[in-house]
Amino acid sequence: MATVPPFRPIQNPALSSNTVEQQNNPRTILLVDDIPENLALLDDVFREHGYGTVLASDGVEALQQLQRQEVSLIVADAMMPKMDGFQLCKEVRRNPAFTKIPLVIYTANYVSDEERAFACSIGVDRYVVKYEGLAALIDAVDELSHRDSSVPGQASPNSPPSLNQELTDDHTSLSEPLPSADIQVDGLGLSQIPTEGKAGQRIGTVGEARQTVKPLAQASNTSGQAEGAEDSLKVVDDLAFLEKHHAIVVRKLEEKTLELEMYAETLARKNRELQASEARYRSFFEHAAIAIFVLDRVSGKVLDVNKEGVRLLGFSKAELREMARLPFVDENGFTTAVLETKNFFTKETIMRRKDGKTVNVDVGVGPVDESENARIMLYVRDVSEQRKMREQLQQAEKVALMGRLAAGIAHEIRNPLSAVTVNLQFLVGKYGTEFIDRDSLEAALEGARRIEEVIKNTLNLARLTPPLLADEQVNNLVHRTLWFLKIPLQQKGIKVQTRFTENLPSITVDAKQIQQVILNLVQNAIDASPVGGVIIISTELAGAGVDARSPSHAGRFWPFRKARPDSTIGESGRTDPPCVVLTIKDSGPGIPHEELEHLFDPFRSTKADGTGLGLALSKQILDRHGAVIEFSSVVGEGTVVKILFPTTVNKNGEPHV
Repeated sequence: MATVPPFRPIQNPALSSNTVEQQNNPRTILLVDDIPENLALLDDVFREHGYGTVLASDGVEALQQLQRQEVSLIVADAMMPKMDGFQLCKEVRRNPAFTKIPLVIYTANYVSDEERAFACSIGVDRYVVKYEGLAALIDAVDELSHRDSSVPGQASPNSPPSLNQELTDDHTSLSEPLPSADIQVDGLGLSQIPTEGKAGQRIGTVGEARQTVKPLAQASNTSGQAEGAEDSLKVVDDLAFLEKHHAIVVRKLEEKTLELEMYAETLARKNRELQASEARYRSFFEHAAIAIFVLDRVSGKVLDVNKEGVRLLGFSKAELREMARLPFVDENGFTTAVLETKNFFTKETIMRRKDGKTVNVDVGVGPVDESENARIMLYVRDVSEQRKMREQLQQAEKVALMGRLAAGIAHEIRNPLSAVTVNLQFLVGKYGTEFIDRDSLEAALEGARRIEEVIKNTLNLARLTPPLLADEQVNNLVHRTLWFLKIPLQQKGIKVQTRFTENLPSITVDAKQIQQVILNLVQNAIDASPVGGVIIISTELAGAGVDARSPSHAGRFWPFRKARPDSTIGESGRTDPPCVVLTIKDSGPGIPHEELEHLFDPFRSTKADGTGLGLALSKQILDRHGAVIEFSSVVGEGTVVKILFPTTVNKNGEPHV
C-alpha cells in the first residue's frame, strides 16, 4: 500500500482555475480515475448536473487534493495505479478529517458479490458497476448529496456501516467476555490466514492477533489500557484489510493475465493472418500483368510501384519515388484529376519512358478506399500494340474501300484505253521512223501503257487471289527476281551484292506473289539509289523475336537491329520460332521519320512518278503469308527493309518445337 503523508491543513493552498467555484459550491465532488477520457466525461456530466468538481488521476493524488480543499463527496474508480479505490477508501476512513465524506466506487472490473461486500465492509457508501450506466452513478451521487445536506454529519440508516463504526462497536465489546477463542474477523473468514511483518518477521494469524486483545481488555479498565487495546484492534483490522485486498487484487490480476494471454494469442493469430494477407497482396501486386502505381493524394509522388511499372517506364523504383509527378506527356490537368478523384475512371494517354520514347497507355484511376486522404491507385496497361492494330485495321479497311472504288473506275477506263493503245500502235507502225511527230506518238503510247499498269495494280490490290502455297528456297526466289531487273540496274550502273546463307530451311509461299514483293522492293531500292550505287541483299536464319505467323505482327515498324541471335529467349523461357530473314539495303538518301508511318498508304508515294500502290500491294501479300515486314531508315544513310518469313524448321534442319 502506498505511503500517504499525514494530514496537514494548508493555510494558503495553490488553487486551481476552478477553486473559487468549488469553494462557493457546497456540492463539490472529488473525481478519481486514471483514464483521462473517463475523467473528462465524468467532469462534464457532473458539471452539467450542477456539481463542482476536483480531479485526480489516482488515490495518492486524491488524498493530496483532499488536503488542499474541501469536498462533499468522492467518486473513485476501483482499479488504479499507485493507490486503488479500496486503498483510498481505507485511508479516507481512517483520517478523522475525511471520515464523514461519502465515497462511491465506480468500477468496470470488480463486479462480483464478494468484491462488493468487501467494499461495503471498509466503508464504501455506494458501489456502482459501470455497465449499469451513468444514470445509476448520478442517482447514487444525488442520493448521498441529499442525505448529507438533510442531516449534516449523520449517515442514513439504510447506508452500510463505515469502518469507524465497526471500530467503535469492537472497542465497546472489549469490556465483555469474548464467547470463543477462535474469532472470525467480521465475517471475512480470515482468522487462520498467516501474515508477515517487516523483514519477514511472523506476526501470526488474524485470529491470534485478536486473542491478544482479550487479556488486555480483562486485565484493566484504565483508559491507557483501553487505548492500547484499540490500537491492537486497528492493527488486526489493517492486517485483515491487507489480506483481503491482496486476495482480491491477486485474483483480479490472474483474471487479467488470463485475458491478456487470450488477447495476445488472438493478436498473434490476427497478426499472422495480416502478414499472410500482406504477403498475398504483395505477391499479386508485384506479379500483376499490368503496371500498378500507388500515389500520395496530397503530393502526387509515387509511394510504390510493381515490377511491370518499372519495366514499362524503364526507371528504377527509387527514381520513380523521387519524381514529383509521373511522366505523362499529354498532361492537360490529368494529374490534378487523378489526385482529386473520388471515383474510379479510365483514360487513354501517353507516358514518356526513361529513354525518351513514348508509350500509349490505358490508365485506370481510383482511390484505395473511401477515406478523404486515401492513396490513389493507377492501373496502367500498355496499349501500343492495340493502337497499332486499330490503325492497321483502319488502314486495311481504307485500302479495301479504295481498292473497290478504284477497281470500278479501272474497269470503266480499261476498254476505251485499249482502243487508244491499239490505235497509237497502228499509227507508230504506219508512219515508221520517218514521221515527223513520231516522238509525240511514242509519248502518248507510253502514257497509255502507264495507265494500263496503274489499272493492273489497282485490280490486283482489290482482287488479290489466295496464295498457292509451296515449299520454296528464298535464295532461288531472289535470283529469279533479279533476272527481271538487269536492264534497270545496268541503266544506273548499280551493283548488287548478295550475301546469302546456304542451306536455309524452306519457306511455304506462293512463288509468283513473293517474287512480285521482292521485285517491288528492289525496284524501290534502284529508284532511291544514286547512279553507281550499291544494293546489298542478304538472307539468314534468325529468331524473329515475335511469332511471325501471328497476323497482329504483320506490317509493323521495327527498329533495325544490326545483330540478331539465332534464337531469343522470352520471359516464358521458351525460344521464339525461327524465321528466314531477307534483307534489302540501298544507298539512297533515306526516308524521313514522318513518312515511315505512311509507307503502306495507297496512292501515297515519295517518288515523282510513283503510284503509291506497290508497298500497299506488297503488304497485303505478306499479310496473307503470315510474314513480317520491317523498315528502318536514317536520312543520308539509306533504307533497310527486312522480310521475316516463318519456318517450322530450326537452323539444324530439325522441326522447331
